Amino acid sequence: MILLLTAAVSFIVYLDLSETPSHTFTSYSEAHDLIEGGWIPSNIPTDTSDIYIICNLDINVVNGSFEITKSARQSFIYTCTPATSDQFNLLPQSLKSEWSDYKRLIAVKDESVSDLTLVQNDGFLFAISPSGYVIYWSK
Repeated sequence: MILLLTAAVSFIVYLDLSETPSHTFTSYSEAHDLIEGGWIPSNIPTDTSDIYIICNLDINVVNGSFEITKSARQSFIYTCTPATSDQFNLLPQSLKSEWSDYKRLIAVKDESVSDLTLVQNDGFLFAISPSGYVIYWSK
């Protein structure tokens, strides 16, 4: 209970009180409190950069993105289990409408969507581009 309360307080410190607060962190260390609180996936590599989070506190939905190095990409994938495209077609609410179509969003960032890797871990679904751009959704 204390951990949950601490996570909620940490989350409010970082994000405003709007219906769908969002925030960007440049590094893992900046996002550490939200990672520890479960708002950002705990299995992201420590050299992760450009971490973005958006959530709806009323319905407990979290979406986000981050960048991992090509060398960390495979290690990150090994911390997950495979996911199917059907799971992504039935995604919980995307808080950014453009994130409903994860393939289009990845294509904007990286041209190589044919090699997109879909995985899951600890209540999150991940779409990972070959270059290391990752989008995630809470399940």
